[in-house]
Amino acid sequence: GQAGEDRGLRGGVEALDVGRGVGLGVAQRLGLLDRLGEAGAGQAADGVDNDGNGLVDDVQGWDFADADNDPNPVGTNGHGTACAGIAAGTFGAASKAAGIAPGCTVLPLKIADDSGEFTTDEIIGTAIAYAAEHADVLSNSWGGGGDSEFINDAIDYATVQGRGGKGCPAFFA
Repeated sequence: GQAGEDRGLRGGVEALDVGRGVGLGVAQRLGLLDRLGEAGAGQAADGVDNDGNGLVDDVQGWDFADADNDPNPVGTNGHGTACAGIAAGTFGAASKAAGIAPGCTVLPLKIADDSGEFTTDEIIGTAIAYAAEHADVLSNSWGGGGDSEFINDAIDYATVQGRGGKGCPAFFA
């Protein structure tokens, strides 16, 4: 595929924290949220689960597909990241455009493996619940598959209980 091509079942949950005011461009992704576990304590990656959430060094998001702290997309498998980057893009001389939430911080959460195949409903639902605990808005740039009670329950949890009980708006594209 080519850059920017819609690859169908590709992408991930990208959580936008609209209140942080950190400038982002389309190609730049940041994941250091004030409430994000180890990052919230101002700690760098050190190989220890400092916040006790079961995820070691989740200071810049999490790869739920590979269970590691590197949520970077591989090859052309970056649809969700690109969509979140566009939404968070700030106006600049080169781009001459801005996203709907310029300056927000992006929390990358990967739910597809490196080939772009989705993992399990439980892993996807767990990523959604994690996003609801650490972000204000959920931008879900993925789709396909059948109906899943586990994923639906995670979305319900996010929209009702996320943001400390205020609920997170969840968008799908």
